Amino acid sequence: MDMSLYDLMKIKKRGFPEHKARFYLHEVLKGLYHLHKMGLFHRDVKPENILINLPKTHSTLQYSFQERVKLADLGSIRGIYSKPPYTEYISTRWYRAPECLLTKGYYGPKMDIWAAGCVFYELITLTPLFAGSNEIDQLAKIHAILGTPPVRVLNKFTNNRSQNFQNFPKQRGKGLNAVLENLSDNAKNVLRLMLEYDPMKRVTLKRLLEHSYFGSLSRINMRLSDKMSAPIGTKRKQQYSEEYIKDSRKRAIKSFSLCMHSVPKKIKVNSS
Repeated sequence: MDMSLYDLMKIKKRGFPEHKARFYLHEVLKGLYHLHKMGLFHRDVKPENILINLPKTHSTLQYSFQERVKLADLGSIRGIYSKPPYTEYISTRWYRAPECLLTKGYYGPKMDIWAAGCVFYELITLTPLFAGSNEIDQLAKIHAILGTPPVRVLNKFTNNRSQNFQNFPKQRGKGLNAVLENLSDNAKNVLRLMLEYDPMKRVTLKRLLEHSYFGSLSRINMRLSDKMSAPIGTKRKQQYSEEYIKDSRKRAIKSFSLCMHSVPKKIKVNSS
């Protein structure tokens, strides 16, 4: 791959036009969908971990929808069906979802969707949306824009709360509209869905990929199932073994690609 999105952003003087940022977001979402269908989640989505391969005939400052995009640094992936708690200090702080900040490792694959939303905003503005200096400040930055969530939402985190959990002062937040003035209504809607504070209500990858915002990019009829089934086991509940996770990580690192012309495939694993 030629460079990461972070490297490309560093040499740009202004943010990506919306159609280009949409293309990159769509590719990342397709890759995350593929990864989640394998029963794994990334846990460290950020510009540095999104690699692009520019066509040989194009400079780094020109645009082409023939670019290939890949997710990198898959060493942090975990099995979706493995039992929490997970490592608390995972994911880079600026892209860390509220459930990662407020609990002692009780989070899931929806954290990848939050992080991808943060990346989308950064592509358009070249500025991180929530640039906290520490975990408490990170929550303050989130609340300054999204507002303090209702008590009923915060109560969902109390049983497994981390030291960052506090009696947060009520704050309305200036809202995403204040920082998304030049985006289309569809783009704003997508970002709101991705940056839902409550992970249980946060949009799924399936719904995102079916959103009208990506209609012109959906050249391939991806067969998105309504339910994500565990690759191992049949009817009974299964837990991922460490061996399976390690094997999946190796296969993902070796072959995982987010080419826009590729269709996500299921990984068949024997139930024995």
